[in-house]
Amino acid sequence: MSGLIPPETAAAPRLPFVTPAARAQLPDGPLDVIVSPDGAGPHGAFAVVCAGGPVVCFAGPDLGVVATYSDHDGGTCAAAYSTDGRVLVSGGQDGTYVVRTSDGVRQSERSTSWVEQVAVSRDGKHFAISRGKTLLVVDTASFSVRATHVLASTPSALRFFDGILAAACYGGVHVWSQDGTGAQRTYPWRSALLSLVQSPDTKYFAAGCQDASVHCWKRSSGEDFQMSGYPSKVKALAFSQDSRFLATGGSDTVTVWDFAGAGPQGSTPRELFGHAGIVTALAFSSPRRLWSGGHDGALIGWDLAARKGNGAVALHVDDAPVVAVFVVGRHVIAAHSGGAIVSCEVVS
Repeated sequence: MSGLIPPETAAAPRLPFVTPAARAQLPDGPLDVIVSPDGAGPHGAFAVVCAGGPVVCFAGPDLGVVATYSDHDGGTCAAAYSTDGRVLVSGGQDGTYVVRTSDGVRQSERSTSWVEQVAVSRDGKHFAISRGKTLLVVDTASFSVRATHVLASTPSALRFFDGILAAACYGGVHVWSQDGTGAQRTYPWRSALLSLVQSPDTKYFAAGCQDASVHCWKRSSGEDFQMSGYPSKVKALAFSQDSRFLATGGSDTVTVWDFAGAGPQGSTPRELFGHAGIVTALAFSSPRRLWSGGHDGALIGWDLAARKGNGAVALHVDDAPVVAVFVVGRHVIAAHSGGAIVSCEVVS
């Protein structure tokens, strides 16, 4: 494909060699991919929410399927794991939410509104779902609603971070305590927010925006700043494990902002050229090794420690656009819109 950098011209020898390890084909394209942060739990190491309805759970990078759940009439909209993978929650077009734990399976009553966003707290004690503008926080053990919040607009992202619940929507990021109680804090911005991440050191929130920008807030003070100049809306975001770099999509170029020192305000970002289409997914496998997937169907690895060039190696794994890129152990995995799941071993 035009625009890709072949492996033999990679500029940095420190970039890992990529070996395709396994490939699976789902009957439908993925709407979303969720990953169990601590590895394989009873519901697998990662799961794919398929456009046709089911949630397919994979054991690991060998792509063996451990379970397929079809709990929602009309299809599943979203799903999420607890950190240890022992709690799996899904929401669907039938307006129900389903929680799977070691104690069994429980399903809520139906609603006329789809459950479009789902998040599970790291300890698995609470989960949150959104139906339209309404946000519910549920106690996992008792299956009782602990808190209800009606927002000004529909959440586009719902996340549990360290001890807090955060919802991104038009107008900013809203934050509560983990169980949804207590005073709401808002980090405002007058734009539609499409995605939300937190730096691992918990200092920053970053959101991809409909107005072709990335907006950031300092979590402690609420001070905010914006990175603009993208040719289209920004959705793909990823922080490095050491919080030094924020990688962003929004064009056919991977844009990397340096958060060291005073932060990225007023600085010039690093641009990584290689994709022949919009960058659709990003993930770090280590603090200086970044992976990007694009609308061109390509998976590209970048060595941010390279002194010259981009330190890139490209692996064209499918013709269909990449929906998600994520890391499981020593493997980087790409999920494509045509239903292909490709696992590649990263060998140092």
